[in-house]
Amino acid sequence: MVIELLVRKIDTGERLVAAFESLHDVRTWLTERPKFMEVLRVQKPADLDEDTERALRAVMRPLDDEEVARKDAVFAHVTAEVEARNLLENEAAHAAMPPTPEAEPSDIMTIAWREGQPMRNIGDSRPIPDVVRIAVEAWITERNSWLHPRRQHIGEAELRVSPAGPTRSHEAERVEPGANFITYPGFAET
Repeated sequence: MVIELLVRKIDTGERLVAAFESLHDVRTWLTERPKFMEVLRVQKPADLDEDTERALRAVMRPLDDEEVARKDAVFAHVTAEVEARNLLENEAAHAAMPPTPEAEPSDIMTIAWREGQPMRNIGDSRPIPDVVRIAVEAWITERNSWLHPRRQHIGEAELRVSPAGPTRSHEAERVEPGANFITYPGFAET
């Protein structure tokens, strides 16, 4: 059985596949994991049982202080670049759009959600009320519970959410049908 790990070079972000002929070879490599090489996940077989994955994680050499510092520095650099690019794109998009009429507090909100980032109201200028935040989080949690058996989770979503009306039996019901979303591999961080 060939076992493949998806790995990333911490310095460059380059993703590679490391292939091994046996679990023994994987354990040995993980114990002596090369410096500045981060293991992202088991890629093949996709149905490796959780106990084996947990055992493999347990033997993996953890990132040392130098690797953590380098990873943090690379992440901060990439994040700054992405934020600068997003800011320029958002400014250009807003400059090209006609002004949005003010929405009523009860109007449906269009919410952009991305893993690891604050949710944003992309439909108008209203702040996002707690009832909408709770509904989005409940919707994401519910979908992740469906996706986890397939080793996936919600990474990005655009949802239409009703901020008004009575309390629902389940807050995720405030989210209108037809949401757009993108799944990412692996389990959601909780």
